[in-house]
Amino acid sequence: MKILIQNGHVVDPLTGVDEVCDVLVRDTDIEKVEKNLQAEADRVIDASGCYVMPGFIDLHVHLRDPGLTQKETLSTGGMAAARGGVTTVCAMPNTKPVIDTKEKVEEAQKGIEDGTIHVFDTSKFTVGGKTLEELVESGDEDATKLQSYIKDGYFHESDVAGGMTSAPAFTFIIDGIDSITK
Repeated sequence: MKILIQNGHVVDPLTGVDEVCDVLVRDTDIEKVEKNLQAEADRVIDASGCYVMPGFIDLHVHLRDPGLTQKETLSTGGMAAARGGVTTVCAMPNTKPVIDTKEKVEEAQKGIEDGTIHVFDTSKFTVGGKTLEELVESGDEDATKLQSYIKDGYFHESDVAGGMTSAPAFTFIIDGIDSITK
């Protein structure tokens, strides 16, 4: 499907475009960006008076799914984000159960099937209900290495609540500390 967006103020930090022009989109790819673009399209959108930009990323959202869906779901949060121009979100781990293992992250990802937006789940630094601080106190070497990584400034102290016990971590961090769980 081809969509022609006309007369929008295009702002693209990657290419430096910051002017009123037209955008031709084929399926999910931007095909052309230029002034007074003449092209056949299945749909034409007049974006006069509007901005046309790459999608925004929200690094701190509360989707509350699983367990607290009376507050928010993946679907309602995704639709609200898309409506506001947000195409990617990082969901906080304030869920029940808390998302704190690779398996729980994968299970949560199964609920994101409509593709409205991209959702990256974050997870807590807990393993089997134990916080990072408790794992360090128990003598776990991998947990001690991870705590050093945090203290060395890769995560700011203010990002870590309660003395390094509940820092949000992107999903790929779970793979990095997978050895703690074994």
